[in-house]
Amino acid sequence: MPIELRKEMLAQREVVIRTGCEAFTDIDIIVPDTKPDVLRILQIDANPVIMDKTLFEGKLLFDCRLDVCILYAADGGGVKNIRTQQSFTHQVNSKDITKGLSVEACCSMERLDCRIINSRKLSISTTVAIDYCLMRERELPIIVGIESNDCQVMSSPIKAFVSSPQAVTEIVVKETFDIPQGKSDADEILRANVRLCNKEVRYAGTKAVVKGELLCSVLYLCDIEPTSLQTMEYALPFTEVVDLPDIFEGEDCSVDFIYKNTNCSAKQDNDGDNRIIFVEVQMDAVVSAGKEVTLNAITDAYSPSCDMEINSQPIMLEELVAKRCNRECVKAVAAIPTGQPDAMGVLHVSASPGTVTASPDGRNVIVEGNIVGEILYRTVDPDMPVSSYKYTMPFTSSFEMEGVDERCLFDVNVDVDNISYNINLPDEIELRCNICISVGAMRTMQINCITDVEEKPLEQVQSCSAYCVKIYFVRKGDTLWNIAKRYRVSLDRLMGINGLDQQSVLMPGQQLMIP
Repeated sequence: MPIELRKEMLAQREVVIRTGCEAFTDIDIIVPDTKPDVLRILQIDANPVIMDKTLFEGKLLFDCRLDVCILYAADGGGVKNIRTQQSFTHQVNSKDITKGLSVEACCSMERLDCRIINSRKLSISTTVAIDYCLMRERELPIIVGIESNDCQVMSSPIKAFVSSPQAVTEIVVKETFDIPQGKSDADEILRANVRLCNKEVRYAGTKAVVKGELLCSVLYLCDIEPTSLQTMEYALPFTEVVDLPDIFEGEDCSVDFIYKNTNCSAKQDNDGDNRIIFVEVQMDAVVSAGKEVTLNAITDAYSPSCDMEINSQPIMLEELVAKRCNRECVKAVAAIPTGQPDAMGVLHVSASPGTVTASPDGRNVIVEGNIVGEILYRTVDPDMPVSSYKYTMPFTSSFEMEGVDERCLFDVNVDVDNISYNINLPDEIELRCNICISVGAMRTMQINCITDVEEKPLEQVQSCSAYCVKIYFVRKGDTLWNIAKRYRVSLDRLMGINGLDQQSVLMPGQQLMIP
């Protein structure tokens, strides 16, 4: 009977490159003719966005955009803003980059400096961190059975985490809000900051339902008092359905959001007053999905009646060791820097994750990082009515994750759900930040995978007579399988004649009869 191999296909996204790089930009900004001269920079926000990724042979090109919003104290009084978008490209060269690979990438602002060249010209210097991963899509044939007359097989369960290609869907959230009673009409929108919270994702068949809430903070100038600032916060809930053609039962889903653009403007109500705020947010929902697959793979084989030529090759698989999520409340007192006026009121507090690291500690994983942001506040100084300063809130969180070790790679994601503040002292602002930390521990393992088995005629060997008894003395490292394979007897016969089973432990010097 010829050998028949039973195979199961294991879809794999082999990681070819997982690394990061830095892109440096230097931008000169000219103050528009309609804006007054710049006296002092109050606050600057810059959000980098990867617009496109292009693979060439030996290089990877990122097309990016930098959205910049500058608040400044105007010469002559008041607060004004400058908004601009700047495009830039960054190229990565590597011999490992080839066409046909898939690319996943994200970026964040690492450094942002702004200086005044003169009252009509500003210079911005940035460092943008780009993390990217290049993957090769392939299917591995795993032999899970060998059909033959007397073939002896050894199998072993292998566990692999199989990830599907990311699904990206553009989401546009639009809403209008009425300015509450007691607040002045809006003359000019200076800035609209958006922060995502309470995000969740669940799958249903071939689709994923993503939900979240956008907290929009709007800073505007009043029409009655042009130098007076007002601020408001609105919540924009949203729900979107993302098509996932490769999703399957039991899959683990996660979602990230990439902001692409925010538009905010003041509109007139029925009385002709600017008391309606229109907000439009464009972003991409990036859904990642995967599941753990277990296959009973054949790792060795032999036949008592013929020779077998076994071909194998090592393959790399990823194993999901553990995944956990913690919620933490981080508190800090952000002291106003020396030389700046005391606070009379807070206009806006931004908060985002900074540097985050994870390391194993026995059965635990320790995540350390910080929340960074900037506080824009009203001052007690009439000559400097508005000021700002940056702050850092460190945090440490411990996760119990059995099975982790130094070989694990950790994927850490930190989301800021809520931030509140309180002015306890004129020169101190107390901050309270609720964050959600999720940690996934992955481990890469190498297994020797059989790719093909071929039967060959058995070479003639001199056999013992019917009355010949073979006695084998067990050596250190011997197994029942290896001994049975060496003497071309079935494992069942070897165990039966010696009164052993699969759980029996062999000791060096132990005598075994070979049937």
